[in-house]
Amino acid sequence: HAFTGPIHTVVYHRNDEFSPYDSVGVILEGMSVESSHFNPATGMLWVSNDARGPDSTLKHLTWYEYNTETDELTGDSFTWEPNDDLTEYPRGLDFSPDGMIAYAGTFTTFTPRIEKFVKGEAEPASVTFICDMSIQVDIGEFDAGTGTVSVAGTFNEWNATATMMTDDNSDLKYEVTVDGLTSGEQIEFKFVKDGDGWEGIDNRTFTPEAGSNTFEAFFDNFMGGTTVTVQFNANMEFEIVAGRFDPASDTLSVRGSFNGWSSDDLLSPSVGDPNIYEGFVDMDVNEDDVINYKYAYTHEGGVNWEGDPNKTYTFTADDITNGFAVVTRTYNDLTLDNVLRQPADITFEVDMNGAINNLTGQAFTSVENVFIAGAVPPLTWPGGGWPDSDEDLVFFLNDMGGGIWSVTLTFPQYSPLRIQYKYGANWGLPSNGGANDNEAGVGEDHFLNLTSDIYSGTVKNVFGETGDHELDPTTGLVELDGMPKEYSLDQNYPNPFNPTTIIRFSVPKADIVTLKVFDVLGQEVATLLNEFKSAGSYEVSFDASKLTTGMYVYTITSGQFMASKKMILVK
Repeated sequence: HAFTGPIHTVVYHRNDEFSPYDSVGVILEGMSVESSHFNPATGMLWVSNDARGPDSTLKHLTWYEYNTETDELTGDSFTWEPNDDLTEYPRGLDFSPDGMIAYAGTFTTFTPRIEKFVKGEAEPASVTFICDMSIQVDIGEFDAGTGTVSVAGTFNEWNATATMMTDDNSDLKYEVTVDGLTSGEQIEFKFVKDGDGWEGIDNRTFTPEAGSNTFEAFFDNFMGGTTVTVQFNANMEFEIVAGRFDPASDTLSVRGSFNGWSSDDLLSPSVGDPNIYEGFVDMDVNEDDVINYKYAYTHEGGVNWEGDPNKTYTFTADDITNGFAVVTRTYNDLTLDNVLRQPADITFEVDMNGAINNLTGQAFTSVENVFIAGAVPPLTWPGGGWPDSDEDLVFFLNDMGGGIWSVTLTFPQYSPLRIQYKYGANWGLPSNGGANDNEAGVGEDHFLNLTSDIYSGTVKNVFGETGDHELDPTTGLVELDGMPKEYSLDQNYPNPFNPTTIIRFSVPKADIVTLKVFDVLGQEVATLLNEFKSAGSYEVSFDASKLTTGMYVYTITSGQFMASKKMILVK
């Protein structure tokens, strides 16, 4: 009714799709509505207005949000600019499925047009962080005279020294204000003491509102308690027999929320069992308090930490009453059921095509090197911040062409079946975006899940896509049933093949077995196996996707036995 009759909007209703519509009333009295549409995300009705409405408070060429339940305008709107052309009419409206984008159309005799409106950015916010260190001082865990306190989180790339806090009032409450945050957007963070003493609790979270906000807490959320002596017993048998831990030279410590994740609390071999390392730590705790911790040992190559997640212990009423608690388990919670029964050659392959640098949010302009670090030897983690000086602690991958990089690592017998690791690109180069840890955010890692009987296999990753992975089912060595009486090398099948094939062989005696592939010029193109094998029959998968069409020769060597066969790759 914008052109003739009363200026309002008529509401119609029908009981079902076969019934006629009946007028049930009018809304928006005095408003000349020429286009309307429901926002699918909010359920609110949006209506246009033009200059002919008698209500002068409503703008021409403006769309308003209307609440059909309360029969009132909500105050939210958007306006076509400029809006002073009275020959333009607001004739069309639609929304994106998430309701964040509106498409509005105007109409004249000469110029049909459509314009896109995006819902405005959230208002800016600031947060004043306050960390109460009084309890830390009381229990001797912090020196107010020489110590430092900072806050690190998603807003500063988890940089432990970028946002320092001060205690201007000498009340042991350290504070700092962080500007430039976005209202309604959750942040994660932790307080840090003395540069590297991170809180042991889970990441703190806070969602600021527009304007100024305040967050205050005790460091580690600890507010005092009863002194309890905690005995940590770490069974290191698997680490020792696997050769990962050398009792003669390596040291073991327990690190957690109670000591700033430092190496101060060393454990020593028990008199009764040298495989058990034990130590005692006094803590002030309350019932139901939870500590986060891990064991870590220092060796010639660096520091080996237990894999994620953090281990926890919850104090009971008996612990508080007795003043004593015992924490006993194996390193990495290993048992005979969750370790490798033999060494395993694992090929890590990562696709770097279009790889995004997590630090810059942009694709790498060039990929000059790719490396891998992790929690299970031979992998290890570089030091905090992954400094250039720790280059020897990572493994560099080989450029296989086509954006694929690869490296094969041997995990010894009794290794955990869950391998935690992470890639990075352009170690030590300006093109790394400012840091070597640039694949994904802090704590966003890859996890490879093995089986106890695996001998070899390949895990195929895409740079930046972290989480749990399994071995590529087309790769890996499989032990077959039955005990062979003689050496043999079978013809691969299928043959010809594209791009994978299976090779079977048998060895009646335990020995080093080598299985290699050569091209017709005698150049080695792949080593499928080179390790000690028990007597038995085996099959191994060969993936030739990176090779060209042609004839190849595969050769096995074990003791005095040597045999070769030809195979044909057809692409």
